Amino acid sequence: MWTDLHFIAGQGTTLNTHAYHFTDKSPLAGINYYRLRQEDFDGSIHYSDVISATVAEDDIRLGITPNPAGESVRLHFSHSDFSGPAVVTVFEANGRLSLQQTLGFEDGVATAVIDLAGLTDGVYLVRVITAQDGYSTRMVNH
Repeated sequence: MWTDLHFIAGQGTTLNTHAYHFTDKSPLAGINYYRLRQEDFDGSIHYSDVISATVAEDDIRLGITPNPAGESVRLHFSHSDFSGPAVVTVFEANGRLSLQQTLGFEDGVATAVIDLAGLTDGVYLVRVITAQDGYSTRMVNH
């Protein structure tokens, strides 16, 4: 399953070369796969070759315990130079939003207990969004 990360409007038909770029600021730990999708004015769609990037577990500042999860999990998020609210969202594998909660930071650290009683068994994507960045991790609920 592919997830849309970003949309960049094209420059239209032109004789000039245009460069487009995007940085995934919230990759998952492990191997991440990327491809570009181009849609032309006539509606035809073209895909680039798939490329991969490996992100070390140590690079992720977002942790969930226990994982696999039970009725609730403890979320721990650290961001050394951030204070203020952050939003936690939990998405099902099909992209449907299941939960949303606001976190408050104190000295660059936020922790919260998230009640999972209403979630079915499966794999979920947990995202923490701050004013500057977003971070993601996978969670298994059983």
